[in-house]
Amino acid sequence: MEKYIEAQAADLWCQVMATKADEGQRGRFKRDDRGLLVRIAPLDLSERVLLPTALRPRILHLAHFRASSATLLLHACISH
Repeated sequence: MEKYIEAQAADLWCQVMATKADEGQRGRFKRDDRGLLVRIAPLDLSERVLLPTALRPRILHLAHFRASSATLLLHACISH
């Protein structure tokens, strides 16, 4: 979790959104209880964790690699 927060802090787009969230500007972005920067979906108000650009290739690989994709899907189903 700490590495994910560090990756968000290093990402330029996440930095801009974090500034808005930290300043308390009304909008779609905020920090959750764990310190992660999240976007609030407009339709159902669910919180979606912002994915830093540097982690996108790794997340896509994990989501599409056979051995780990089933585990990720199972985890996603259990956590929601």
